[in-house]
Amino acid sequence: MHTLRLLADPERLGIDVGANYGIYTVVLGKSCKNCIAFEPNRSVAAAAERRARDAGLTNVEVRACALSDRDGEVTFRVPLVDGVESDAFATIEDDNSLSGRPVHSYTVPCRRMDSFDLDPVGVIKIDAEGHETAILEGARAVFGRDRPAVLIEVEERHKKGSVSFVENFFSDLGYEGFFLMGRHVVPLSQFDLNMHQNTSNMEGPEIRLDAVYVNNFIFVADDRRAEQFRMIARAGRSL
Repeated sequence: MHTLRLLADPERLGIDVGANYGIYTVVLGKSCKNCIAFEPNRSVAAAAERRARDAGLTNVEVRACALSDRDGEVTFRVPLVDGVESDAFATIEDDNSLSGRPVHSYTVPCRRMDSFDLDPVGVIKIDAEGHETAILEGARAVFGRDRPAVLIEVEERHKKGSVSFVENFFSDLGYEGFFLMGRHVVPLSQFDLNMHQNTSNMEGPEIRLDAVYVNNFIFVADDRRAEQFRMIARAGRSL
């Protein structure tokens, strides 16, 4: 959440992709000129909207819609843990096996970010359980126009090749990358897939508290903000 506050532009729109119950939506609503949150699960989207309203935010809009590289409808799968829907791990990504768990499936609307008439975008947070590459493909015009900062969760276990795709996507656009190791910022050049996304450091879908597992990445195009994160990384201080 502190990272999002550092990335936010108070004069621009913040976008929360995969808003879930709106914890980060509220951060963006407080830190940005306004915020649009996307959450495919209709009941969870309604809860995110209530959270923003209870926080006194009038600049937040929550849309019960998935984002991808196409417009239409898609299948949204919610895994079951002990018979209960685990909505935090739900996805529209076909390559995500959801650890073989049984699922409830729903048909939900799906849009490209580029299909919306958005105000200038300052920051985008993405957490889509493996569908990140398609979301980025569907937002190329937004990235070309506004060059927003990005906080994105990417895991190879959800979709093979996704980490290198995301790295190359932003490198081609002239962005500089970092990753979060715990509460520390580290330059992306130091990321090692075998070391930092070792699945033996997972217990089911959760990261072991005594182990290292990296899944949050930062990408910035603005030189001033890039230097800010370089300084944080060099100082080695905790966020």
